[in-house]
Amino acid sequence: MVDLATANPIELAQEIGKQLFGEVGKRAYEELELCFASKLGSKHFPDTKMRAFINLNFYWDKSYYKNTLIDDFNECLPAEFTHRKITSATAETMFGSLTQNGENLVPPLFWGYEMSNLPELRAFLGTKDLEDKSNTFNEILEGSEVTRDLLKFGNATEELIAKYAGITGDVQFDGRTLRYTPNTCFVIGTRPLDNKTYTYLDQSGFWSRFHTIQIRITDSMATDCFTGSFKPNNPSTVKEMKDRLAFANKRLLDSRKEIVNRLDYSDVLLPALQSADKLIEQKAESLQVSKAELINNRLKGDIAREVNACRILTGASNTQLLAWISGRLQHFFDFNFNPIIAKEVTTKISPFTIAFGEILKFTDGVEKTREDIVAELENQGIARATTDRVLKKIRDDKLNKGSYGVYKT
Repeated sequence: MVDLATANPIELAQEIGKQLFGEVGKRAYEELELCFASKLGSKHFPDTKMRAFINLNFYWDKSYYKNTLIDDFNECLPAEFTHRKITSATAETMFGSLTQNGENLVPPLFWGYEMSNLPELRAFLGTKDLEDKSNTFNEILEGSEVTRDLLKFGNATEELIAKYAGITGDVQFDGRTLRYTPNTCFVIGTRPLDNKTYTYLDQSGFWSRFHTIQIRITDSMATDCFTGSFKPNNPSTVKEMKDRLAFANKRLLDSRKEIVNRLDYSDVLLPALQSADKLIEQKAESLQVSKAELINNRLKGDIAREVNACRILTGASNTQLLAWISGRLQHFFDFNFNPIIAKEVTTKISPFTIAFGEILKFTDGVEKTREDIVAELENQGIARATTDRVLKKIRDDKLNKGSYGVYKT
């Protein structure tokens, strides 16, 4: 049990989670508190386009508290910190739309909320329009301006267009295009996915936009569910800790104008990244794969965001921050090194999915012509017709960053 008189918000969150949900709760509450703190500073780190807020993904077996613990933790957030739970959506509502009579704008789904909770990602994305919704979601996750053109926008009344004309920031609408800049962080729950869905999201860059906390449920964790061995011995103590955490979070929110995001590159981030690089090299060597197959190219951002959030919550010195993050590096890699895939799903992958992955690798950072790509995949036994379908998909999903007539992803 922590000393309530001296505990910082991270320690309080850990103990509350442990008392209520065991080891799973301890890890989740800690990350949720860091996520909250990351949203209090400015949207980006100074002089960079690197976002400072954390998008959090809880990835483990179904029925192990993801939804419950997120709801419970939210009781420790100030009422002024706007957040909502969202269980389903369409691509259209995610971007915003127009009422049938054209008189009112339907705001984008996440607009106006600092945090959005999606208790089950698979239910949110659905099956029928998974690709469309996940690609739309990818744009929103980065917090960059997104735009939407719909035929129904042409039905907008002149009064509605005039209402939004010339508005800067927030939602903008000129009668043809809806624009807005998302400013919300996401906490999602994800049960282990089938290989096809996991691979598609991985290749589209979806996972790299999240800091994923993967937990492999152990026998002892499962036993706890039946024995109640982590049931709070003193519920009043848990309530006191939650009250203290809520009070600390309210004070932080009230003083958020004074919070300045910082990147102490030389003293904290650089040595942490150097240590991370060594871990990746060791793992790549043990698995006999290249480093490029294991690394998440947004790893630097994941580490920087957690360091900055810890500083906001604890006021720790650079020396203390480096020691803290150095002891946590492994949890940044678990999902990349060995992601959990749903047991019941066969490992058989369709030629289209194989071709999709191979083309993304073949054109990663390098421009290739259509014939180069066709020849490369024909050598791997993939038919030209399949390659043509994948290339069309890459164009339609706007994954191609190459100049005219070539492909580069």
